Amino acid sequence: MQDAKGKPFDGGKTYKLRLPPNIPVKDFWSVIVYDNQTRSMLQTDQQAPSVSSQDKGIKTNADGSVDVWFGPKAPAGMEKNWVETIPGKGWFMILRLYGPLEPWFNKTWRRARSNRCHKSKPLPPTPLPKGEEKSLLVFCPALIMDRIQPAHRG
Repeated sequence: MQDAKGKPFDGGKTYKLRLPPNIPVKDFWSVIVYDNQTRSMLQTDQQAPSVSSQDKGIKTNADGSVDVWFGPKAPAGMEKNWVETIPGKGWFMILRLYGPLEPWFNKTWRRARSNRCHKSKPLPPTPLPKGEEKSLLVFCPALIMDRIQPAHRG
């Protein structure tokens, strides 16, 4: 996976993912970070390397969107919207939709204005059996991922 500039995600840098408002889920959504080498959840000091709509204290923007931050340190005031990454370790993330609703399947929900990472295409929705508990995995390329430039310190 790559950021908007075509660079692999770097555990030593800070990134922001903006999740648009009105994510079409019946139950909840969750963004989880995985280790590039092991393909398992990234091992950090956090209990789980994730941010979820079920988390208490998550901050929502005025328009209903949610910014999820990834990096070795949380931006000030955004600790509940932050997933810790490890300098020197590559990572990727998955957005999980638990109980995706019709706007996801019929594509009426718009993810964002610029909805692709560099040279990536969104994955098509996966048909799920009717009546089963539904969990849909959507990879990052379907969403915006921008590298935040480090602040200059004098």
